[in-house]
Amino acid sequence: MTAISRVMTANQAQLRNMTSQNKSTTVYTDLTKILADNLKTAIISDTTHPLITQLRRASQPEFLAYAYAGMLVGIIQKWNEDPQTTTLETFSGSFKHDMTALLQTF
Repeated sequence: MTAISRVMTANQAQLRNMTSQNKSTTVYTDLTKILADNLKTAIISDTTHPLITQLRRASQPEFLAYAYAGMLVGIIQKWNEDPQTTTLETFSGSFKHDMTALLQTF
């Protein structure tokens, strides 16, 4: 999430232009696939992150990877389309904290 927030913040104007000017864009679909693929790759790594641990324990890790990726991209989409939301840097810090707390309840 930290790396994503840096890219999105650095390219916020371009992202908003790509998505607001072209409602049929595949930016969010492509980003979901990229994130899901990265999560699936992390499953076989030595990563001990709580999210990856949850994926390893899942009966259907590929579906769960897409679910997590879709959730993250949905949040990015909402942030990108709503000018009232906080900056992504601030938001991502709170979001990481909330996600960590949520994952510990599983």
